Amino acid sequence: MRFLESLDRPSQGEILHREQDITKLKGEALRRSRQNIQIMAFAAGSSWGTFAICMPLALPLAFAFTGNELTILVVAVFAAVAGGGVFGDHCSPLSDTTILSSTVASCDHPDHVKTQLPYALAGYLLVGLAI
Repeated sequence: MRFLESLDRPSQGEILHREQDITKLKGEALRRSRQNIQIMAFAAGSSWGTFAICMPLALPLAFAFTGNELTILVVAVFAAVAGGGVFGDHCSPLSDTTILSSTVASCDHPDHVKTQLPYALAGYLLVGLAI
């Protein structure tokens, strides 16, 4: 928090200008960041590990960009990190929950991953791209 307090507080006009810039860039930038987080979570197989790495990086950056104000950008960055981490964890064959659920269901692990991936991708396409 000391990092956020040490930043210069922008004027109201600078905040409005930043908000206009954010509205122009937020859609594409958030999609790209969410995709990068999903790839990281998929490779790591851990949503909590992804949260632990990405939240301390992404949230201070979002707060700094919005002048330490809680705006829609900060909420969207939080949602992108959380959604990307959970998606990557759900789809990753390395995830502990995927391994545990295939073991409990007594099915072959690669078969379980193949059957779960279409549902996760369909949900991502319906919800993730619609936002």
